Amino acid sequence: MKAHHVQTFNNQTLLFSLINVTLATTLMFGNMVRPGVYAAWQDPLPPRLRINNIPADRVVRFRSEQEHDHFRLLDHDGDFLLIGAKNMVYNVSAATLSVRRRLEWRPSESDVKMCRLKGKSEEACHNYIRVIAKKAHDRVLVCGTNAYKPKCRDYALLPTGKSSGHNSHTQRGASNGEFSLTEEKPGEGLCPYDPNHNSTFTFAAPLGYRTDGDLYVGTVGQFSGADPLIYRKPLRTEQFDLKHLNAPQFVSSMHLAGFVYFFFRESAVEYINCGKAVYSRVARVCTNDQGGPHKFKERFTSFLKARLNCSIPGDMPFYFNELQSTGPIVEGSYRGERARLIYSVMTTGSNSISGSAVCAFRLDDINAAFHGAFKGQEDKNSNWLPVINSKVPEPRPGQCVNNSKSLPDVTLNFITNHPLMDQAVPAYLGRPVVVHTGFSYRYTYIAVDPQVEAVSGKAYDVLFIGTDHGHVLKVVNVASLTQTSDSGQIAEPVVVEDVLVFAPTRISSSGSRAGEKSSGSTGSTNSAGAPIAITNLVVQRSPYEQKLIVVSNNEIQGVPLFHCQRAQSCVDCVRLQDPYCAWSLDERKCTHNWRRDRHSSVQSIEHGWDERCGVNSRPHPNSGAIVDDSRGDAAADDLGLERNHNELDGSGSNTVIEATGPFLSSSRMYPAETLAISVTTSVVTSLVIGFIAGYIFARRCKNDIEMDTGPEDYTRYVDIQRMNGLMTPDLGMGAYGHELSYAVGGPRPINLVLNKNGKPTNHLSNPLPNANNTMQQMQLQMNNLAIHQQATLENKTTLQKVKKIYL
Repeated sequence: MKAHHVQTFNNQTLLFSLINVTLATTLMFGNMVRPGVYAAWQDPLPPRLRINNIPADRVVRFRSEQEHDHFRLLDHDGDFLLIGAKNMVYNVSAATLSVRRRLEWRPSESDVKMCRLKGKSEEACHNYIRVIAKKAHDRVLVCGTNAYKPKCRDYALLPTGKSSGHNSHTQRGASNGEFSLTEEKPGEGLCPYDPNHNSTFTFAAPLGYRTDGDLYVGTVGQFSGADPLIYRKPLRTEQFDLKHLNAPQFVSSMHLAGFVYFFFRESAVEYINCGKAVYSRVARVCTNDQGGPHKFKERFTSFLKARLNCSIPGDMPFYFNELQSTGPIVEGSYRGERARLIYSVMTTGSNSISGSAVCAFRLDDINAAFHGAFKGQEDKNSNWLPVINSKVPEPRPGQCVNNSKSLPDVTLNFITNHPLMDQAVPAYLGRPVVVHTGFSYRYTYIAVDPQVEAVSGKAYDVLFIGTDHGHVLKVVNVASLTQTSDSGQIAEPVVVEDVLVFAPTRISSSGSRAGEKSSGSTGSTNSAGAPIAITNLVVQRSPYEQKLIVVSNNEIQGVPLFHCQRAQSCVDCVRLQDPYCAWSLDERKCTHNWRRDRHSSVQSIEHGWDERCGVNSRPHPNSGAIVDDSRGDAAADDLGLERNHNELDGSGSNTVIEATGPFLSSSRMYPAETLAISVTTSVVTSLVIGFIAGYIFARRCKNDIEMDTGPEDYTRYVDIQRMNGLMTPDLGMGAYGHELSYAVGGPRPINLVLNKNGKPTNHLSNPLPNANNTMQQMQLQMNNLAIHQQATLENKTTLQKVKKIYL
C-alpha cells in the first residue's frame, strides 16, 4: 500500500511539473519580440496636444438651412470652394466660408413621382449634385442624381449687368453675376443614380480647352447599380466583366503625364476561389486612347490595374485592404532621393479587427507594377498565376500608342482577359507611415501640406487625417528623412495634435440639443447624437491666413493649421515637434512667425527637446501632452472618453500631464522591449517559486503517507470492506478505538450482513494485526471470510439479539 501511494503521487507530481515548465516556456518565448516581425507594429502614439474646444473667434463655419444636405466638396478653385448638396450648388469663399453664389436645381415633379413609384424613399428622390467640373472660368458642367434619373447641365456665368432675363433657366447668384443654362443632357455614365454611391471624376485638359471628351469618370450605371464603369465619351471599360471591375467603390482620380489614374477598392477576383476579400486598386488608362477596331471601338484598349499593398511586414503580414482616401501627388526629398508620393488612408474591413493606417506609394513603383508581369487564370478552376513572357503579345498590351485603332486583335484580346498585374504596389519604405488599431475611431480622409520647412532647414510632410468621430489628427512624417531614431529603433511619426472639430451632442427630453453651441463655436451636432464623420479636408493657404477646411455631411468648418500659443514654455513648445511652431528666445513665446529670426528660434522636430530650454528639457519617452479640456466632463462622456481629472488645474489653465493616446486612458504606455523583458522576468520568477513550493509540498505529502501507513491502516481497510458488505464485523474486533460486536446469549457470532448465524468461530483469540505483517493478516482474514460465508448458509437457527459496546 505504501509503495503504491508513493509511486502514484510521484507520477502526478512529475506530470504537473512538466505541464508548468511547458506552459512557462511557451509564454516566455511567445512574448519575446522578434526583430523584423513584431517590431513593425507601432506603440500607441499619444498626441502632443489635444484640443477639445477652439475659441469661436478662430473658427469659421458654413451650414445650410435645410436638413441632410449631404455636402460634397467637388472642386477647390484657389480662394473658392464648389460644394454639391441636395438640390443646390454653393460657391463658398475659402477664407470666410460665406456663400458668394448659389445655384438651385430641383428635379421635376414627374421625375420625383417616377422615383417614388420605383420604390425609393422621399429623401432619395432629390437631386444630389455629384459632379461640378469647370470647363472655363465662365463655364461649368454640373451633374446630379435627379431623383434616380441622372442629368447634366452646362451653365455659363454672366458678367454683372448682362442679365438674360429671369426665367426658369436663369439663377441669380448670392452676389454679383448669374448662372445661365446653356445645355441639358442625360447624365448616365457621368453621375450615379444613387447619391450614396462613391464616384470620382477629373478633367484631362487645361482650363479653357476642356470638352466633354476630356472628362474621365468612375461611377456606376443603371438604376440597380449593377454596371460599374470608367467612362470617357465615347469609351468605357468592359461591361459586366468581373475581371475589369467587380463592385468597385471609387475613391479618387488624377491626370498625370499622358495617363489618368483611378484609385478604388473592389472585391478581389483573384481571391474568388478561396472566398471573398476586398483589395485596394490603382488603375490607369491612356489619354490618347481612341478605342480599338470592330467590337473594341467603344472600349478602352489601355486599361490596366494593380493591387495596392499596405501592410505590417512580418512572417505573416497584416493587411489594410480597404482604400478610403488619397492625397494629391507630393514631390520632395526623402532619405536623400527625390520621389513623388501619394499618401493614402487604408483600413481593415468593417467586420474585421478595427484598424487604420496611412501608407505612401511612390509613383515610380506604381508605373513599375504596370510594366511587370500580368496575372491570369487558365480556366475557372485554376489558380491565378503570373503569365510567362512568351505568351505576352507584341506590341505590349496597356502601352500608349499613337493609333489604338490599328492594334492587332491578339493584343486586344489579351488585355481584355488579363487587365490585372501580378505584382502589387509596395508601400514606400516598406511599412505604413502611421497605424491606429482599436474601436475608438477609424481614419476617413487625408490632406497633405507637403515639404513644410523647419528651423533646421529640413522639410517634412505634414499630414492631416480625418476620423469618423469628428477628430482631426496632425501627423509629421519624421521617418521620411531618417530611418532610425537616437535609440536605434525605427523612426516613428509624431502625432502633434488631436483636434475635436465635430462633436456629437445629447438630445434633451424637450427635443432640443443639450449643450448646443453658439453659431461661432466649434463642435457640431446631429439629431441622433452619433459621431460625425469627416468626409473631406483641404489645406487652404493665403498670404494672410493658413486654414484647414473640414467637411462633414451637413457642415463645413475652417480651423487653424497650428496652435502654437497653447504651449506656454520653451520645453512645451519644442516638445510639440511641430514644424509650424518654434520658441522665440527674444519674445519668450511659442510662435509660428519664427522665419523672421531663425537664429533665435528653438525647435527640434526629430528629438522634441533642446538644451537651450534648460538642463531638464529632455523629456521621458511618451511623456507630456498639453491638453485643453475646457469642454468639461459632459463632452468627454459623449465621446466615451476616460477623462483625467488632473489635466487642468484649479484655474482652468493648461497643465502638462502624462500623455494619452486618442480615446485612451492616461496610463503610461511602454515600448515592446520593456514589455518583453517584464513578461520574461515574471515567468522565470514564477517558475522558480512554483518549483520551490512544489518541492516542499511533495516532501510534506510524502511524510504524511509514511506516517499514515501503520497498524490502524489495516483496521481502516476492514471498516471500509465491512461497510461494503464484504466482511463480518468480527474482523474489526480488537482495533484501536473501533467498535466490538458480540452476541449476548448465543454461542456463535452473528453475520450482520446476511442477518444469519454462522458456525462458531473464535476470532477473539486471533492476535491483533501488526504493522509488519499487514498483508499476511489480510490474506488470512479473506480466507476466514469465505469459510464464514459458507457456514452461514448452513445455519438455520433463529437470529439472536446483538448488543454493541463502544470502547
